[in-house]
Amino acid sequence: GISLDLGAGAVTISQDKLSSGTPAYMAPEQIRGEHVGETNDWYAFGAMLYEALSGLLPIDGNLAEILQGKLTRDPQPIAELVPLLPKDVSALCMSLLSRAPAQRPNGDQVLSVLRAHTQQTRTQSIEPATPLSPTSRSKTEAELSLFGRDDELAALWAAFREVQTGKCA
Repeated sequence: GISLDLGAGAVTISQDKLSSGTPAYMAPEQIRGEHVGETNDWYAFGAMLYEALSGLLPIDGNLAEILQGKLTRDPQPIAELVPLLPKDVSALCMSLLSRAPAQRPNGDQVLSVLRAHTQQTRTQSIEPATPLSPTSRSKTEAELSLFGRDDELAALWAAFREVQTGKCA
């Protein structure tokens, strides 16, 4: 598990010196010095996913604010920050950040959502896209293009079709 790795940004926060980690990615139960295991790792994954999709940490502030915030409040719903985010990905992200470890999805559940989203993207008709400059899109659309990589997939499919027909140079 990643929750036991003591990297450069790790902070020991319990008197027994057994609860360590990077506060921005630590699960609430780690902060309380409780059991560390798979659910903590999924919380950290959820925090990274939230940050990657929104550009913000789920709970932010100075050390005391982060630790207290994780114990007392839920993050702002990611759907409010990234309204065009697919609903299944939004729900996954927020469930990973549940303050109750038993409410967090396990690895199989996470993979199920991500695979379903990937399958949905693959079955959509993908045609070569005309590249848009970042200034010609709204910020939300520009951020979401990073998630799906639709333009890149369209270019790859176009190149694949050329190879299949023997028209590649």
